[in-house]
Amino acid sequence: GVRELELRGIPHIARLFVRLLLHPPAGTIPSTSEIFFAATCLLEMRELPWANRSLRGEVRERLVACITNPELSVAERIEAGLLLGKLGDPRLAHAVPHMATIPGGEFILGTAEGYDDERPAQTFVLPLFTIGIYPVTNAEYARFLAAMPLQAPPRHWYDPRYNNPACPVVSISWHDAVAYCRWLTVRLRADGLLPAGQIVRLPTEEEWEKAASWDAQQQIKRKFPWGDEWGASYANTAEARGNWTSSPVGCYPHGASPYGLQDCVGNVWEWTASEYASYPGAQRSFREQGVYTLRGSSHATNPTHARCTYRSRLPATSWRNHLGFRIVIGAPLPEH
Repeated sequence: GVRELELRGIPHIARLFVRLLLHPPAGTIPSTSEIFFAATCLLEMRELPWANRSLRGEVRERLVACITNPELSVAERIEAGLLLGKLGDPRLAHAVPHMATIPGGEFILGTAEGYDDERPAQTFVLPLFTIGIYPVTNAEYARFLAAMPLQAPPRHWYDPRYNNPACPVVSISWHDAVAYCRWLTVRLRADGLLPAGQIVRLPTEEEWEKAASWDAQQQIKRKFPWGDEWGASYANTAEARGNWTSSPVGCYPHGASPYGLQDCVGNVWEWTASEYASYPGAQRSFREQGVYTLRGSSHATNPTHARCTYRSRLPATSWRNHLGFRIVIGAPLPEH
């Protein structure tokens, strides 16, 4: 294989082979399998000299294109994402992650359907904020762990089912997520990358729900991020899942929210900054102190609960192999 060619001192032959995979003769476009094989070859060439960098960049660009290609199967997009995570995902290399700006204004919180804690549907006003396009990934969380040696890694950090760099970090407690946000606030502020008066934090329930479900152009609420009809291939849930558990972020382009957020439904449950409590006007008033709301469902969730208004919750110390989070950059939240 290409690894053997490299060890025998003829790595230029291995590189030529990868180039031929990417640029077939007669100007034809490489197939998905050829792109995947080229990526696998580069992964075997573990000692990547300078000469391999342009090849690596080209393969990564083609893998990103595969992930977002709606004509490919879900399994092919997942495979592209897993390979990209191992090669180094350029989408996750920025100090400030890819963010969506959610303009201030009204939206409809809750629903008249579903469970009691999702009611009543009501108009809610939020100021402008920005929210991560993707849940926080293993690649991003690794930078936090490297900078904070006293922070224990999550329970599934070394589990190959969950630790691909492009997949969402899992087994995160609410306290872990808050610690990450504090660290990223300090880092971005030191680098001059944080607007004055703003911090990195968890989204409130209201912020999460607006970003996941509100179609500002039509002024309507979507049941799912993509619309009102369930699509099993639009999200990584227990239905129609292949041989993966969590999936690399962004592999379900059909499932994007109106604001462009990916993986809002399925993949991992996401911690919010909000304690689990009843909505204003609810028939039964309640608040569970120290228990925080989770949104979005996960790869282990049945479609029954995979909708934008469904609320789950756990104590702040809880961790599971399907618990993650995404970040907001916005004004600090008032202390309760």
